[in-house]
Amino acid sequence: MKIKIQIRLLFILFLFIVWSAVNLRFLIAQELPKNAENKTNNQAALTIEPKVNSAHINGKVKWYSNLSECLEAAKAENKLVLVDAVASWCGWCKKMEMETFNNPEIIKKLEKYVCLRVIVEDDAAFSGKYTVNEFPTILFLKADGSELERHIGFKNIDDFKKIIGQIDEKKVNK
Repeated sequence: MKIKIQIRLLFILFLFIVWSAVNLRFLIAQELPKNAENKTNNQAALTIEPKVNSAHINGKVKWYSNLSECLEAAKAENKLVLVDAVASWCGWCKKMEMETFNNPEIIKKLEKYVCLRVIVEDDAAFSGKYTVNEFPTILFLKADGSELERHIGFKNIDDFKKIIGQIDEKKVNK
């Protein structure tokens, strides 16, 4: 008798999880910009501009899309690299792009970094080298490509400010 009750409870839990996932997906889809619905690829809210410099022009973060070019720029500018490793299907990645990376304070703080956005399913070499399996993943790399620190999951503006502050403190102490 107890086994039947446990099975029913597990089934109810499973239904709740599925229901929550569907609702979360719906809520995230509602927050996407209207023009993102017209795009034909899966990268709805992710804006990737290839081969740009690390300057932050017009109040936006400019993202490299190539690791080797990004590392060359980091060496030339004597900066750390911030990597935003995302998946095109990841709702939390899109939410972080829209909220955190579009915040003026965050944009200003990221001027100290060379920024790279990698869509992991499109770049197996990056994914294999840095073993990114959870999204979003924020990596901080030295200019030689070695990993300094890793943060997994959505980070709101306040959380991201704290992370940047910790990285800046580590950089000063070295």
